[in-house]
Amino acid sequence: MNNIENVITMQLNPTQAMAHSGLIGCAANGDEDAIAMLKTIKEKSIVTSPSPTPQKEVDLLRKVSAAYCSVAWARHYVTDTLFNALRMSNFVDLGCGINQRSIRYSRTKDVHYFGIDLPRVIDAMRQTTLSIIAGAYLDYRIHLCATDVTDYDSLRFAINARGPIFITTEGLMMYLTEKEMITAVENINRLLSEFGGVWVTDDMYAKEFNDSVMRELFPVAEKDAGTAVNNLMTNTSKGIVFDNSFVTLKDDEHDRFMADLGFNSRNINVWKYITNLKIPPEIRSAFKNMRFKLFTSEIYDSRTKSTVTKSRFDVDSTNEAGEVTIKISGRLDTVTAPKLIKIFEERMKDPVINSINVDMSSCPYISSAGIRALLMMYKRITKQGGTFSMKDLRPEVYEIIDVTGFSDFM
Repeated sequence: MNNIENVITMQLNPTQAMAHSGLIGCAANGDEDAIAMLKTIKEKSIVTSPSPTPQKEVDLLRKVSAAYCSVAWARHYVTDTLFNALRMSNFVDLGCGINQRSIRYSRTKDVHYFGIDLPRVIDAMRQTTLSIIAGAYLDYRIHLCATDVTDYDSLRFAINARGPIFITTEGLMMYLTEKEMITAVENINRLLSEFGGVWVTDDMYAKEFNDSVMRELFPVAEKDAGTAVNNLMTNTSKGIVFDNSFVTLKDDEHDRFMADLGFNSRNINVWKYITNLKIPPEIRSAFKNMRFKLFTSEIYDSRTKSTVTKSRFDVDSTNEAGEVTIKISGRLDTVTAPKLIKIFEERMKDPVINSINVDMSSCPYISSAGIRALLMMYKRITKQGGTFSMKDLRPEVYEIIDVTGFSDFM
């Protein structure tokens, strides 16, 4: 991928910059599979070059990064421990990033691993995995699939499991808008109601736990340093992290919220699983309060299984005397938005472009990545004096666009 495509992809899906943060944490703490994978990664395939940063800020971020590596390592360790304790055989890793599970479970004949993430992340994970294990394991026991978690048909198509499934999300939920989060949670419930199994996560506690780690890392005596890091992290996460109900509601409120969405829930205090881990002493006390939650669906009926097909997406474009019409057919989400931008960039090479009109009549859903794609198109055409418009929006799509404020540009 050339540099322009890399920049565009990162603008559409900025969370890809964190795709291998968990891998780094596990490798830093001696996980041999993580170390082997990290050696094969070409970082340029995932992230762009960082902008210059003052040395003082670099030192602070290194200190925080080291602590978060321990957090990622512990989270990963707990999830794997719970999976093994439950003696399940289908591991569904939503928002998997690049991690060593594809290597580890290739050696475990009774486990099928389903890694779900964005296309570039899955491509990188596939290449990295292939460089270490025999290719015969891929797609047989190790299934790496580029799928948006809000697209049930594609998600169900990717997860072709036999028997109950163990679903995990490790930090995924905070990267979804309220609407995306609700859709993703409903999709997880549909999967559990069909296959049976559990959803294990600490996503609802992640911000609270990270804050406690920060307080341990920067006590009162280092208050200014802690404030500086918080400001840096806030600026970095703008437009990436969302305060949806899943990550903001607490305790009983969260349980009621999930019950309304069809889940039973149980708290798990995980200190007993990690007490022997060599967590840095300056932040160790924060881990004593580390919590996970285990969800099951209130409804399980294996008879609901049905054959599904992966969602299709197409973009058609025409140019009549400088008036360009782009018709979108299918969901515009994290997986398909880059395809739209690619067609748009190709069309912008035409000798004459006066306007861009996007036909949304066949688009049933749009995610935040899709809105970012439309905004990129709007900025590009208006910057060179042209006009941008959309037509025939479905009510459910207009509602999402209107909430974000992008309808003001229509």
